[in-house]
Amino acid sequence: MRPSIRLATTAAMAALITAGLATTASADHGGSLVRSKHLIGVQAPFLGATNPVHGVNGGGAPWVLDEGELRVKADGRVRMEVEGLVIDPAVGPPRGGTNPIAEFKVVISCDNGDGTYTLVSTETTPASPTGDASLRTRVTLPAKCDDPIAFITSPGGAWFAATSVG
Repeated sequence: MRPSIRLATTAAMAALITAGLATTASADHGGSLVRSKHLIGVQAPFLGATNPVHGVNGGGAPWVLDEGELRVKADGRVRMEVEGLVIDPAVGPPRGGTNPIAEFKVVISCDNGDGTYTLVSTETTPASPTGDASLRTRVTLPAKCDDPIAFITSPGGAWFAATSVG
């Protein structure tokens, strides 16, 4: 992905999050709760614990990706495919342009409507040093999942990429 596209998608993510645009879905039907082929890598101001998104802290460095798809069905089926999810090359050596994390997982955040969030996590899946990973699994979602966002995270839960919402 070219740097100009990465910048545009980062700006779009910030605008969507700050505007509070999201979808609402209930887990009582079989459709997609979250479906995105346009994942957004974490960037400032969402790095670290300063500005969590939907209750999920950002990774400690900016991340970018070449391609990704994340789908969560209302019945709990999760499918994640990602290529090139790495620390932004602009960070420079030795970590820029690489993935130093051996495993990723998916975290689904559901808005409880009272300023709190229910977080549901998958098991971890291996991730390559070039940031490629895939996962097909099932999770138990809450009966109601408003404004869902799905994140690709570290095993500890810091997010590197998220679904676009709205």
